Amino acid sequence: MNFIAEHFGNLKANGLGALSTAYYFILQDKTSSDEEIAKKVNKAKPYISILEGIEAAKKVKEIAESKENRHTGGAMPEGNYGMALKALHATMCGLVSLRGRLLPDREERLEREQGDNAAAAFASAVRFGWVCAHVQHTLAVALKALIHLDGGRQDPDRRHDINELCSDLPEPHRRAVRSRLSEETADEITRWHTGTRRGDDGRAGDPAPPELVEEFTRAGCAVAAYTARQFGNESPDARRVLYLVKTLENRLTCYDLLTGLPIESRLAQGVAARR
Repeated sequence: MNFIAEHFGNLKANGLGALSTAYYFILQDKTSSDEEIAKKVNKAKPYISILEGIEAAKKVKEIAESKENRHTGGAMPEGNYGMALKALHATMCGLVSLRGRLLPDREERLEREQGDNAAAAFASAVRFGWVCAHVQHTLAVALKALIHLDGGRQDPDRRHDINELCSDLPEPHRRAVRSRLSEETADEITRWHTGTRRGDDGRAGDPAPPELVEEFTRAGCAVAAYTARQFGNESPDARRVLYLVKTLENRLTCYDLLTGLPIESRLAQGVAARR
């Protein structure tokens, strides 16, 4: 049961959700049926129905069995829910990386303040390239989480084409994602898979302008948030994803991506310069 503890141990400590409660009772008696576990869950927490308890017990046991199969050389692939949790965690990590690159660091701001425009332009071009790469990665793993969560194909992890992954989504997820991410935008984001967009001649393409970076980031945040909501409040990574999305969207709204200055401050500087 170590694999379950890895995913649900903190939930057990906090006493949250059907999954953590089912986990607690399964640890007490691993031979109990799903129905027996569900009755115990319902008795401990009446707001969790028997059906919800059965589903939670199945998911917890699926993760445990998948881990045991890998350790014993079994040929069964890891359960869909376990793979979905891993992809959700990767989504969270992608958003953390995105947060670290979205605004300029101290050195880039200092170069711009000192009038070293060439150095500042180079730094922002590199930064925007990595922001686009982080968006591509975050989108890809968020889509893979949805595919695994609904028991879809087991081999999306080797692919990075955003439109192909969208095509693998079952309804209503495909329609929901498409309302947040157009095919054209998805195709453009896919081109940033390696961190540097390449032209037909193999050389680096044009740097992404701030407007495109904002468009990509907002699309990535929208899909990541949608994915996180499918896991419910019992998932710590889902809650963290929603927090990071809110943080990123706030920065997109309040700060200039090129300079890092608050937008109101940037506008004030522009007015002063015209006087």
